[in-house]
Amino acid sequence: MLEVGSFEGRSAIWTLQNILTDDQSTITCIDIWNRSEIEKRFDSNILKTDQSNKVIKIKSASYKALRQLPLFQYDFIYIDGSHEGYNVLEDAVLCFRLLKQNGILIFDDYLWEGKATIYPKPAIDAFLQMYQRHIKVLHCDWQIICQKHK
Repeated sequence: MLEVGSFEGRSAIWTLQNILTDDQSTITCIDIWNRSEIEKRFDSNILKTDQSNKVIKIKSASYKALRQLPLFQYDFIYIDGSHEGYNVLEDAVLCFRLLKQNGILIFDDYLWEGKATIYPKPAIDAFLQMYQRHIKVLHCDWQIICQKHK
């Protein structure tokens, strides 16, 4: 699994405990962790799971890190990083190439409206429109869940 935007690690912990239960499962967490107390909280939270050996931590901007990862590597990708639409769209396009055939791609905060100049929704809508022949939308609410196919 790949998680773009990990913050304090709570979603990664939930995923480790509920989805990535196989000993061979791993989660790659990408975040800029621009505040040291948040990064320390992430590290502490992950250590408490006794599954830190399954976590690959990448401290980087997603647009840089995603370009370094192997193509078609991930079964499941969760995008919950920036809330700026242009970043969400770039993350989506880069993540699509990393996702295996029939893999699941989840966008968080589809309906979020905060202090961004362009909210996630228009960016996610643009991605869904442009990739409509290559994905199937499985769920649409606060989160968008889609599956990659041909």
